[in-house]
Amino acid sequence: MYIPNIDLSIQKNIIKNRQPVLYRWFEELELLLNNSFSGSQEQLEKWQLLGQGFLLEGDDRDAYLHFLKWVTSTLKIKLIELPHEEVINLKALVEGLNRPTIIYIEPHKWLEDDDLTTEDLCSQQELIKAFSLIKDQPLILTSICSSYGEISECFRYFGRFDRHISWTAPQPETYADDFIEMLGVNILDNEVLNNKKRLGSFLCAEFPSFRRLGMLCITCKRKSAYLNQKLTWKNILEIAVRGTGDGVFGHLGNDLKQIASHEAGHALITILESNGKNIPDYISILPSKDMLGVMVEDYEQSYESLGYMSFSMMQSKIRIMLAGRAGEEVLLGTLGVGVDTANTDLREASWQAFTLMARGGFHADYGKTSALKENVGLLVAVRNKVSENADYFQEQARQFLGDQYTEVKQMLQKNKELLKILQEELVVNKILLKEDVGRILALIVNQDHAPLAA
Repeated sequence: MYIPNIDLSIQKNIIKNRQPVLYRWFEELELLLNNSFSGSQEQLEKWQLLGQGFLLEGDDRDAYLHFLKWVTSTLKIKLIELPHEEVINLKALVEGLNRPTIIYIEPHKWLEDDDLTTEDLCSQQELIKAFSLIKDQPLILTSICSSYGEISECFRYFGRFDRHISWTAPQPETYADDFIEMLGVNILDNEVLNNKKRLGSFLCAEFPSFRRLGMLCITCKRKSAYLNQKLTWKNILEIAVRGTGDGVFGHLGNDLKQIASHEAGHALITILESNGKNIPDYISILPSKDMLGVMVEDYEQSYESLGYMSFSMMQSKIRIMLAGRAGEEVLLGTLGVGVDTANTDLREASWQAFTLMARGGFHADYGKTSALKENVGLLVAVRNKVSENADYFQEQARQFLGDQYTEVKQMLQKNKELLKILQEELVVNKILLKEDVGRILALIVNQDHAPLAA
């Protein structure tokens, strides 16, 4: 959440739109501070309602700290950032404060219950003592956690961390506005500026934290200065692929045809599984520190489909995971397949298949037309109860993966010409955008006068 240095009323509207619940908390605090602190019972009760112990549920520490700095600067009160190792001195710190102050405590093991050291336990006790002291003071102790239910029970009491608010995840178009405001409108090409939903969906997926968004901004500025031009969508995606660092990645001995076959397989199954509605935002064989190639599904569709997952959707995701290995087999033959290139895909596909069986109560033949199999399955793993059924789930998952792989390979064989074209274009261009893939699809369909074979 970026707050530009503009008129305060506009800043408030930005906060209200981005973080409506946090903004309500800010308004409560602002109202309290409009009256000088008298220590009256009525005023103390209002501070208690505000929450003198306040936890934010979220993962973006930098964004929350940025918000707190805006709050304290706007309201002209003091903000103290306390390192976790200084919690042991918190009682002494609050004893010396008598003016409205927010103390942000860096989260650490002291917030939790498990594997606590003697120092962590001492920090917990020191914090509890501090809470008992601030009842008559205009002080707020705050920190951040992933989930309120996961913090130590000793803090989940009235008068301690008794208020918690969830950080609102960024929305694509407003997140795009934040990025453009941070970066500067003159850095980006019109094709980027005119499609904020696409840009924002990309940012939400790849740069979801305030820290990472800042790193992307400075890298974009450097690239724009180096190229002496406004950045295109392709320029930004190249940064996403390679990362924000500089350097030459990949080995000269890498087989680009093999990597391109793998990514083309992922891409083509993505298209076929969605009946042409999900065109990958980009396919790349530009090497980075962590990968040799990547295929990314349509960012907007991916964002909109977050949350709900049907059996059909998970089946498609598993097929897409398997399609890299299948693409290599179809174009390079079984002996030309890379030894390690599909390892990450296969691990994830195996886990998801096992989860379908062990947690979802599905079976290997689920969804097929055979009436004989309709009532098979429904058994799920229950911790410490049916561990003896692990072999059953393993076997069901293995059969399910084998069936899906057979389907995927057949689909790629039927569309081998398109798979080959995607591979060849990747080898030449290194990165294909959605627009490039759409052009290739249109060419194939127009030549054959028929839709793609599913």
